[in-house]
Amino acid sequence: MSQCELALPLGKGGSRVFDLRDILQEAYLKPGDTAFVGGSLVEGVGNSYSDIDVHVLVDRPLMSQEIDIDSHYRVLSPSRSILQDGDVDQEVFLIHTLVPETHIKVDVEYRTYEDFDRMVARIHAIFDYAVQSPLLLTKDIDHREKAFLNRIFNSVALANETRLQMLCDKIGKERLTYLLYRWNASDFSKLIDLIGACEKSEYDRGCDLARERLITEFQAYLHLCGCTNFNRKWLLTYAAKLPVDADLLTRFKRLFLVDGYDLVHRPEEYIRATVDLVDDIMLASAPGLRRNALYPDRDTVLGLIDSATDETDDTYALAEAAYRKKAYGVAGRPTWELFASL
Repeated sequence: MSQCELALPLGKGGSRVFDLRDILQEAYLKPGDTAFVGGSLVEGVGNSYSDIDVHVLVDRPLMSQEIDIDSHYRVLSPSRSILQDGDVDQEVFLIHTLVPETHIKVDVEYRTYEDFDRMVARIHAIFDYAVQSPLLLTKDIDHREKAFLNRIFNSVALANETRLQMLCDKIGKERLTYLLYRWNASDFSKLIDLIGACEKSEYDRGCDLARERLITEFQAYLHLCGCTNFNRKWLLTYAAKLPVDADLLTRFKRLFLVDGYDLVHRPEEYIRATVDLVDDIMLASAPGLRRNALYPDRDTVLGLIDSATDETDDTYALAEAAYRKKAYGVAGRPTWELFASL
């Protein structure tokens, strides 16, 4: 198959080769537009119910009178209103259509280059803030923007491939993976919630919190290994594809699947195992944080953490600082010891 051909799964082992260039007939491209296709099928992890996600970057918005609304399954405006035949002067945000004789939906989403530049400026600003704020990152972008960013870095160009590469370079994949890591990693508040549940012997809730905390930390680790997909549902799929530590993956899968643990009669055993593994995942993240020159170096980060706590004797603040240092190779006390001291 050529780069623009995709084997679409049809269920029960069947497949159909689809030429992605056929999508261009549904995309209303103009000269200067950049178009690419992404999503789970393009990334090689999808199934017969997955979507094909097309993104078109345009100089000016596509308007409703420029398209044949009735020929599509659904057309949405930026406000998510469903556009009808006869609507005029309405901006088109998303076109839903279907690949004939399949369950596979094609989503064609439009974004102006101006919108793109604003998003990139925001990402750069958040990144610059993040490298100076090692304890906590509260600035974020929305779900749809994260999906777009993953797809642009895992895409097949349909139009204007040279400009597409320039757009990727403008974002910077290393900035994205660092931010995805920081948005998930070393969240001290999640640990405090878990400690609080265990203190009250609320072990059902504690096991749930422990598992979720483990998943979040492992996902952060995957981002440092190069994963740009933020969607948790593909966690194990990408873990199998990326250069992750084999022992960490084996231990994670056992805890993720609750394999061999009795959460009813011995919940503390499961919680303790997740806490110890999160410590090891954080320590395993240190090489990834040293891998790129854009990232703040270890000594700078440790200095920033120390400067935030050097005039306090607050137990909580000091525990949070020590916890965050684990990701930079400072093992410190095992986190499990905090369950008796906080």
